[in-house]
Amino acid sequence: MASQKAVTVRSPGKLFLLGEYAVLFGGPAIVQAVDRYVEVTVEAATGSAAGVEVCSLGAKLAPLHAYFRNGLNFSKPAPEHRLVMTILDALSACGVLSEPLGRIKCNVDSRALFHQHNKLGLGSSAAIAHALTQAIVAYANEQQGAAVLPPDFVFNVHRAFQHGRGSGADVGAGVLGGTFSFRRTGSHTLPVMAPVSLPADLHMTPVWAGKPASTSQALGTLADFQSKHPGQFTTALTPLLELAGQGADALARSDSEQFIHLCGDYGHNLSEFGRTVGVDIMSSSHRELGKLAINSGVVYKPSGAGNGDIGVGYSLDIKALERFADKAVKAGFAQLNLGTGRACHRI
Repeated sequence: MASQKAVTVRSPGKLFLLGEYAVLFGGPAIVQAVDRYVEVTVEAATGSAAGVEVCSLGAKLAPLHAYFRNGLNFSKPAPEHRLVMTILDALSACGVLSEPLGRIKCNVDSRALFHQHNKLGLGSSAAIAHALTQAIVAYANEQQGAAVLPPDFVFNVHRAFQHGRGSGADVGAGVLGGTFSFRRTGSHTLPVMAPVSLPADLHMTPVWAGKPASTSQALGTLADFQSKHPGQFTTALTPLLELAGQGADALARSDSEQFIHLCGDYGHNLSEFGRTVGVDIMSSSHRELGKLAINSGVVYKPSGAGNGDIGVGYSLDIKALERFADKAVKAGFAQLNLGTGRACHRI
């Protein structure tokens, strides 16, 4: 082989600013890549037999071992390894991950997207999918020449991991970085994404609601309700679609005051939507944070799946956000210092 040089790639987490749930059904979302990164290093490993070892830092997972014998095979995988197995299977199927690479070790460090061993809800699975894919591709390029993947590869891999239910917006954070608008155009086509400039007078404070939430469980409940009660589902969803569109328009006009107002309306309707479909989006923690926000002169809404994970406070007044953050911390919640993240990149 020409080189045994290690390759390290980082991919950012994401934060929904507006449009969660609506984005699943054709509405726009406003998403921000954040400067908490999954970091993956791929390097040559000792041993004569070709194969892959994946070690995870952040999630409490035993190493995953794979070997080549009439294709890629996994040795004693656990259910929690399904994401990494989905990625490796797809890379093997398209010829990037193959026996000529020899024996490699992949260190997956997602600790920045966790808080006290709990996932924060910053899209860790999408960031892992992006960073692990691009790190293996870069390593393969150095070892055996050009390895080219279709542009929708990571979207498709992550969609398969989520049983086709996710929006792909968290994958978009690794593609574009920064703040961007995101809209699905179909289950098997690339989404429409475009950079968005946040107005200078729009201020935000993310807060962790104190417990991790299961996006897959929420999406499963959602799909079940939609199939059984399509009329009620459409009635509950419609306000979210309308408000998401209005919020995207407000940002395009740099109208921070209107955007914040719409975020408040969206949070209220998100709560009603959750009650209708049976998902506790506005959980007790989010309700408590909402009250602290109101008392501080701040607008608050959950970010992402809800029922835990992260919420965001919005205001034109930085001092009001500081009061909210101080009250949230005193109440036992964690303020998250998140900056804008870069797209997936090699370091």
